Amino acid sequence: MILTQEQFQEYKEKLDEDGYVVVKGLVSPTKAQEYESRFWDYIESLSESKLIDRNDPTTWNDENWPNNIHGIFKNFKIGHAQFVWDARDEDGIVGLYQQLWNTEDLLVSFDGACMIRPSVWNHKTNNWAHTDQAPLIELSEYNAKPKMVRDFPCVQGLLNLRPCGPNDGGLVVYKGSHKHHQHYFIKKGIDQKINKPWKDSKNHWHLIDQEVEDNRKFLSKFEKIKVCCDPGDFIIWHSRTVHYAEAIDKTLNTDPLAHRMCIYICMLPSKYATASDLHKKREALSELQTTSHWPCIKIKTNKNDRPNITKGFVVPEVLPVLTDRMKRLAGVEPSFQFTDNYVQKKYSSKSK
Repeated sequence: MILTQEQFQEYKEKLDEDGYVVVKGLVSPTKAQEYESRFWDYIESLSESKLIDRNDPTTWNDENWPNNIHGIFKNFKIGHAQFVWDARDEDGIVGLYQQLWNTEDLLVSFDGACMIRPSVWNHKTNNWAHTDQAPLIELSEYNAKPKMVRDFPCVQGLLNLRPCGPNDGGLVVYKGSHKHHQHYFIKKGIDQKINKPWKDSKNHWHLIDQEVEDNRKFLSKFEKIKVCCDPGDFIIWHSRTVHYAEAIDKTLNTDPLAHRMCIYICMLPSKYATASDLHKKREALSELQTTSHWPCIKIKTNKNDRPNITKGFVVPEVLPVLTDRMKRLAGVEPSFQFTDNYVQKKYSSKSK
């Protein structure tokens, strides 16, 4: 679905005011169901002994399950799985980011996807509230000299694939916290300086540790929202917004097949990418590396599939088929071919 300008403006106002918004039905429920099935195909294919069965939750145990962090898949080349690339190329999603940034020239992150199982976390103790943006970041516009700016509003996104109600796990946000992002860091005395970088600035990630009383007081100012959505809905939120992924509440949701599935998708204008950014993106694409949610500006790659992670699992070797638009979003030329790049050949030979 392509949003009308009136629809987009309504969603944009909610995003700016609350720090997040659910864009309803951006992808059809039928397509969302297809992506869910393909995500399961991917997960089941990773088990070397074919031990994972989507219809048997007793097989979803830690021993059988691929490496993940809070349900987020970053390994096994998921950032370049075909179903993930196809989701990035959805007209409605690309169109939303084009409207958001008022340009057709975009870059996409090589981000992963998430599957939260019903039996892995303690619902009451899994709060890892964080912000995904440093207080001061480097920004380049075209070939201009890089400059440091505050609060550049990266907007993250996820395509929801399954019904996601109040007890189904998923995204939790602190409504309006994006407006207090800079103040939080200044008050905490960790405002980044050019000559004294914030220690986590390369990751654009900061945990709001709730063992600390000041942090609890800060978060208590905001309404905590468990974001509910339907298959095909697309959630966008400012990276400054404090948020986290919540476990399924097993005391209220006793369905053994309950699980949360989504694909993370983020786009930024290509004009902010440096030559170094584009080189890193090409290398990450060639090596099928998953990245953080940042499409450019200090790209962080997830080094692929060390033996301690892949033991007992199958590392996919199927290359994605990329359309011309996918290649533009990846930051490579239309003539790009995986087989033309020595990095991919080198990586593939090591993986066998």
